[in-house]
Amino acid sequence: MTSRDIRAPNLSELFAPPVVTNSTVLANGRNITVLGETVGNTNLKPEISRNTTFGIVLSQPQFLPGFSASIDYYDIKISNEISTLTAQNEVDLCAAGNQQLCSQMLLTSTVPNTNFVRVQAFNLATVRDKGFDIEAMYRAGLGALRLPGSVTVRALATHAISFLTNSGIVGTIPVQSAGVNQGTGVNSGGIPTGRPISPRAGTLISSA
Repeated sequence: MTSRDIRAPNLSELFAPPVVTNSTVLANGRNITVLGETVGNTNLKPEISRNTTFGIVLSQPQFLPGFSASIDYYDIKISNEISTLTAQNEVDLCAAGNQQLCSQMLLTSTVPNTNFVRVQAFNLATVRDKGFDIEAMYRAGLGALRLPGSVTVRALATHAISFLTNSGIVGTIPVQSAGVNQGTGVNSGGIPTGRPISPRAGTLISSA
């Protein structure tokens, strides 16, 4: 099954009021003191996600009554992901030819306290997440032990095949976070290659 999902920018990303702080950036080989203005961006576009999923379910097979299992594969592609840049990121992108960002700064003024860099969220990053989820459950009655109810053992796990993030920032390369337990500068949360989601190896006794 394939779906197309959209996340619109939130109110803060669009309309955050200006906050101005002093900052220093490296441009044209020299350090420049600028006013860093952090503000919302009304030109943001929605993030677009294309999700592909399919799965297989095994339920109550004759060779193992009471057992059921499922495996679900997912492939999620996100484009136009909204990312927030630093003042230096924007200066570097402008130097690389991004005219949209060049319009967000002034670095050549000789008048004190007039150089500035406007820091906003932009549609830059792309993300692709692939993997599969596994669920297994076994349930058996306790009649053989002359007890009422039943016992259930259930386990869930996920395997991340890939979690690739391209920040869109000049000088960076796509970051593979699958199998990484700690965050990075681009992706604050690593994704272990395999992990239990909610393993449960216990019993549930009921009179039903």
